[in-house]
Amino acid sequence: MKRIKFLFVLLFLLHFSAQLYSQEISFYYDEISDSLFPQSNSDQLIEDLTRQIWNESSSSWVNDSLYEHSYNTKNLVDTMIVHKWRNGNVWGNDGRWRYSYNSNNKLIQRIRDVWATTYWLEDFRNNYSYSAPNQNLSRMDYYWYMDNTWILYGYYIYSWNSNNLLSNVINYTLSTIGPWIYLATGKVEYYYDSTNVLIMKTELYSFYGYVWINYINDLYFYEQNGNNNERIRQDWNDTDSTWINDYRYLYEYDLNNVLLSIIYQDWQQDSLAWENVWRETYTYTPQNQIATMFKETWLLETGWNNYVLRDYFYDSNYNWTEKITYLWDGTTWNNYYRHLATWLEPVSVSETPANLESYYLSNNYPNPFNPSTKIKFTIPAVIASPDLAGTNQSQVVTLKVYDVLGNKITTLVNEEKPAGEYEVEFSGTDLPSGIYFYTLRTGTFFETKKMVLIK
Repeated sequence: MKRIKFLFVLLFLLHFSAQLYSQEISFYYDEISDSLFPQSNSDQLIEDLTRQIWNESSSSWVNDSLYEHSYNTKNLVDTMIVHKWRNGNVWGNDGRWRYSYNSNNKLIQRIRDVWATTYWLEDFRNNYSYSAPNQNLSRMDYYWYMDNTWILYGYYIYSWNSNNLLSNVINYTLSTIGPWIYLATGKVEYYYDSTNVLIMKTELYSFYGYVWINYINDLYFYEQNGNNNERIRQDWNDTDSTWINDYRYLYEYDLNNVLLSIIYQDWQQDSLAWENVWRETYTYTPQNQIATMFKETWLLETGWNNYVLRDYFYDSNYNWTEKITYLWDGTTWNNYYRHLATWLEPVSVSETPANLESYYLSNNYPNPFNPSTKIKFTIPAVIASPDLAGTNQSQVVTLKVYDVLGNKITTLVNEEKPAGEYEVEFSGTDLPSGIYFYTLRTGTFFETKKMVLIK
C-alpha cells in the first residue's frame, strides 16, 4: 500500500507542482527558464540571457546556456530558444518555446520543441482557456506529441472565489490503468483571511480520483504592516491524521519594508524545535535593487559559515546586466558561475485603444519621473445579461502601487467605475528613488507595469 501511495504521489508531483502559477504579484525573473506566463517589461525587453561557468584551469568564463527571446508587435514574448554550448566553440539548439495570445493579450498556447539534430520536433504543449466574461484562467490542458499525434495527457480546472482570488486548482490526468479516462489526481486549495490575504495553501492527491487525501500544507504569517514574515511547510501524517512541521522560512525587513534576510529552518521532531539550515542576507542599490546576496550554512559547532556570494550589476535603465556567483572554499571566494543579459527597446505600441471593447493599462508618463507621473486605463462595458444589453454597468476597479519586493505602497483607485477612459496621478514625493510597479485589477482584468522614480 505504501508503494502504491508513493507512486501516485510522485505522479501527482511531476504533473502538478511545476504547472501552478501564483496569483500574487511576482517581480522575479527566472534566470534559467521562462515563466509559465511570459511577461514583457514595459520599459525594456530582455533579449539574450547567457549562463557561464568558471573554468579554474583556464581562469576564464566558459559558456553553458543561452536563452534567446523574440517578441510580437505587442511586446509579448512569442519565442524563446534555448542553446547549449557545443564542442567549446559554437552555440547549438537545445529547446524552444513558442507562445500564442488572444486579442486581450492573454496566453492561449505554448509549445515546447526539442532539437533533433537537424530540425525542431514538437514535444509538449499547453492550451489555456479563460472564463467569460471574467477572463480568469479557467482551464489549462497539457499534451504530449506521440506518433505524430497530440495526445491530451491531462488538464487543470481553476476556480475563483467571489473576490476574484484563486480558490482551488484540480489536476485531471489520463489513466492508463483500465479504461483510458481522466481522473482527478491532485488538488490545491487556497484560503484567505477577511482582508483577502493568503493564509494557507493545501495540496491533496487521490487514488483513481475517488478520495482526496491530504499531502502538504503551507501556512503564511504576516507582520502588522502586511509583510510576510514566516511560511511553514507541513506534511500530512496518515498514522494519527495530523499535520507535522517540515520546514519554515523566516523573513526580516528593515523600517522601509525592504527584505533584509531569509532564514531556512528544519523541524526536529525528536526535540520539537526548529533548527537553522541556511540564511540569505541582502544589500541594495539606491534604487532598491539587490546589490548583493550572501548565503551561509549553519553548523551547531561553528554557527553560521560562508557558502555563496552573488553580486548584481545594472545598466542606466536599471535592468540587470550581470550576476556573478562566488563559492567559498574555506579561505576565499572563488568564481562559480555568472549570468549576462542584454535588453531591447520595446516597439512603439499605441497608447490609446481603438474602442472601449477591451481593458487597457497604459505605460505611465513621464517615465522615469520626478516627483509625479500619470497613469491611464480603459474600462470596457460589461453586459451582465441579455436584458442589460446597451446599458453601462459599473465595475469595481483597483489601481495599486507596489515596490520591487511586492509591498503595497498605496491604492490610487478602489471604487466602482462605469465604462470609459480614466487618468490618475501618482506622486513619489515621499518615496526614495527606485523601481515601482502599478497594478490594475477588476473582476475581469489584471495587469502590472513598471515605473522608475529618479530624484
